[in-house]
This record gives sequence, C-alpha cells and structure tokens, in this order.
Amino acid sequence: MTVVFQGGQSMPAKIGTPFLKGNVPWNKGLAINNTEMFWSQVMKTNSCWNWTGGVRSKRHPYGTFNINGKRWLAHRYSYFLSTGKTPKTLDHLCRNILCVNPKHLECVSSRVNTQRGNSAKLSSNSISVIRQLYEIGRNQPYIASLFGVGQWQISRIINLKQWNNI
Repeated sequence: MTVVFQGGQSMPAKIGTPFLKGNVPWNKGLAINNTEMFWSQVMKTNSCWNWTGGVRSKRHPYGTFNINGKRWLAHRYSYFLSTGKTPKTLDHLCRNILCVNPKHLECVSSRVNTQRGNSAKLSSNSISVIRQLYEIGRNQPYIASLFGVGQWQISRIINLKQWNNI
C-alpha cells in the first residue's frame, strides 16, 4: 500500500510507524487535533473512503490509528466519529477493509461478519441446499466434497450449531 501526501509525494505505508508529514512524524510537537489527523489520512472517492495511513499487519491489513497510546482500527474510529458508538464488530458492506466510510459499515455480530466475509465459502443459499441434500439422504462427506468444506462443518450446519439463523 502506498501513502500519497498532499502535493503528490508518495511513499510505501510502513506497518507500525507513525503517520509522516514530509519526513517528520506528525505527532511530534504539532498542535493538531486527532480528528483532523485522522481525516488527513483518508482518500475519499465517490463511494469508498480509503485509509492511507498505517496498517495492522500484512496478514490483517486493517488501517490503524493511534490516539494517546491507544490503537484504534481506522474503520472503528470513523464509525465512532460518526455515531459516538464503539461496537464490538463492524462489517464492511463494500467488502473493502481499508474503507472508513461510515455509510459502508454496519454493526453486526461476529458470526454474521464471518458469514458475510470474503473468505466464507458458503452463502445462505448454499446452507439451504446443504440441508436439503442431507434431508434427501446424501451423506455428510459427499455434501462436504460438493462445497469444498470439511465434514465437521456440514455436521455443524445440519445440527444447527452453525448458520442456525438460516
């Protein structure tokens, strides 16, 4: 990911480093409030508002923002600024994890967030089909092979221990 500064200067975003203005850390002696500093690291487009500051890690590249030593996930801070609430789990409706547009964020349970995620192999339609196949006599390993998941996951779906809201 690349950070583009006002004036067109760009540099790669470094994990775990403070936001830089020029080549000077922005949090060193400058009188600027947290909200201004946060929004200066957002590039707004017609739909998504993309975070251009630091990210959590290469494996989980969610934007991060530090305030008085506390690390915030950028999308959670944006939602807080918009609503005054800090929910446990937010879902990116646009599926862009660097988006901080509060209109693209929805407060959901962890389970719903996981089910909706890009890495989820199964959709709500798939769940219905899995249950129908089981009801007509197909065995769990066969169903698992059709959907590219483990037999244990099919068992949890059939026994309503997973995806029980469908």
